[in-house]
Amino acid sequence: MVRATIAGTIGNVLEWYDFAVYGYLVTAIGAAFFPKASTLAQVLYTFGIYGVGFFMRPSARSSSGAYGDRPARAAPP
Repeated sequence: MVRATIAGTIGNVLEWYDFAVYGYLVTAIGAAFFPKASTLAQVLYTFGIYGVGFFMRPSARSSSGAYGDRPARAAPP
């Protein structure tokens, strides 16, 4: 039980670290990947992608998590 809790905690910390770094680097990412005409548009596009990633994770977990869980449970220890 302790091992599973530690593994889950590490995974959660790494996931939120990814979001924090992306949020911190929004202006740099926007300048690198979006049109240079408007700084505001760059930031809005970058935060839009951030939002899509944030809200799509639960639906991806529910669909692909169940699919990936089946072979893992069937494998011998």
